[in-house]
Order: sequence, then C-alpha cells, then structure tokens
Amino acid sequence: MDKEKLLGLAVKYFDTGEYDEAIKVGLKVVEIPPVSVGSWQLLGDAYWNKKEFNSAATYYRRALEASPNRKDLQDDLASSLALSDDFETAIVELKKSIDYDPSNVKMIQALGVCLTRVGRVAESIPVLARSVELEPTLNTLNALGVAQMQAGLLEQAELTFMQALEIYPEDSLLLSNIGDLRRYQGRNMDAKEMYLKALALDECNNRAQDGLRDL
Repeated sequence: MDKEKLLGLAVKYFDTGEYDEAIKVGLKVVEIPPVSVGSWQLLGDAYWNKKEFNSAATYYRRALEASPNRKDLQDDLASSLALSDDFETAIVELKKSIDYDPSNVKMIQALGVCLTRVGRVAESIPVLARSVELEPTLNTLNALGVAQMQAGLLEQAELTFMQALEIYPEDSLLLSNIGDLRRYQGRNMDAKEMYLKALALDECNNRAQDGLRDL
C-alpha cells in the first residue's frame, strides 16, 4: 500500500476511535519520507486520546519541528507535557504558548499549576491570579487559593476561596480546601464543619477525610 493510502487508513482508524490501529498504521506512514506535519500530528492526537501523554508530546514536538510557527501544535505540546507530569519541561513550553497568546487562559492556568507542582509557589501566584482575572473557573480559583495557603498568604487565600464559594457553593474540593484554610487559621470547629459538608457532597473526598483525621 502506498503512503497516501496508508495515511488515509490511519485517519479512518482515528476517526472511528481505533487509536491503536491508527498508531500502528501511522508509524508506517512516518517511515516513508518526506513526512508531513499532519502525519506527526495524527500520531500525537492518537496517543493523546489514549491518555499516553509522554508519547503524544514526542510526536507533537516532531510536528512542531516540521512547522515551527503553528500555535496549535505549540499548545498541544505544552499541554501534553503538563499532563505527563514533566512539569519543568512543560513550564518552558507553556511560556512559549503564552508568548503566542498572552490571554490564553488554559495555558496560563496550566503554567500556574506546573509552577506550584515543582515548588515555585511564589511564581505561580501571579500567574494563577492572572488566569482568575481572565476567567474565574473553579479549577483556577482552587489552584490559586491553595498556592496562597502554601505561601502563608492566608488572608488572600480567604478572599480567593470566598470568591469561589459565591460562584460554586456546592463543590466538595472547594469546601475541603476551605476546611484546610480554617485549620491553618486555628479555627478547628469551622474546619470540621467544612470537611463534613465536603464529605456530604462526595464521601470519597480524601482531602476532607484526611483533614478530619488531622484535627
């Protein structure tokens, strides 16, 4: 089978959700030079859909090397690295994505989370604050509040979590985060109340369970 027919077959497998077959055929396609950007991207997308983010990053990087000015490929590479827990490399690539688009909320949020995960909390706070300013999603508000707690900025964390609570009053993770904040503030009875509310919404909330045990 020639290269174009192989690529068409790989695309067909991908479109029907047969990602293992798409990868098997796609790997044969990229053995035949010249290799198109789309062939590398197809492999990256297939691995992404299988949640094999390390492999996805490998092929997104090859696609980006073949077409260096593609913002979508830059975002795909940065996102896959963040999800593969390669946080230090992800930070580098996420910054490049943000250089392309300084208002890209998804990339800004991911950068803030990655900075927190590698212990660069002081750097993460203004990044997450910028993300909240652009779009106050629950995930970003939670991430910002937790980073502020880790940095000992309890008053700021209070403001962040109260902002989140007004928008998302019944989120179990948020309530357990507020429980942690109350514990750090020495308000153990209030912490217990928050943990119990969190568990009433999600009995499998490990953070709330651990918080109660630590009181």
